[in-house]
Order: sequence, then structure tokens, then C-alpha cells
Amino acid sequence: MLLREEPRQEDQSLTDVACYPSEGSLVKMLYRAGFAAVYRVISLPDHDDFRDTPEHARRRTVLLASVAAIDVGGFGLIPSRTKLSDPWTKKPAVTATLPPTPSGDS
Repeated sequence: MLLREEPRQEDQSLTDVACYPSEGSLVKMLYRAGFAAVYRVISLPDHDDFRDTPEHARRRTVLLASVAAIDVGGFGLIPSRTKLSDPWTKKPAVTATLPPTPSGDS
């Protein structure tokens, strides 16, 4: 999720603050809300907001959620993922080392 202060404009929220969920967050929320299946459109629209560009990352997506599994042309299932690991656990630092040289070599 991204919490962003937006410029004050007539068509924005009253507080100028917006919350942008990632695609993964939206998918997780849809499954947690009770939908049995979540799908992503296979061919996203031909617009810069739907693809990575040199200027920005992909900003938009098209999802379909259903209470039962369905077969809709142009949509692919996004499986529900349950991450069991603790997201706050620190991973050990990796130290770069050179392999030992054989004796007698310099």
C-alpha cells in the first residue's frame, strides 16, 4: 500500500490523501473478503498506466473476483497465496568473500 498526499484539485478527495493498494494487496483483500477466485485480464489495455515504462512502474490493473470458479475468456486465475513466514523477521546479512586460493598461488 502506498499512502500519498495528492495535489489539491477539485476532483480529488477532501483531505488530499489517497491510499493506493498494490495488485497483490487487492488480490489478497478479495480472497479475504470471501471470493473463491480472483482473475487478472490477460491482455491489459494499451495504455502506459497498464505497463512498466522507463518513467514509471505499472500503475493499474484489471481484476475480476467471483464467488465460484468461472471460465471467462481473456482472464487468468491468480491463485490465493498464504505466506506463513513472519514478514518482520530479519534475514541474516550476506558477506561477500573470495574463494581461498590454492596453496602456492599468489
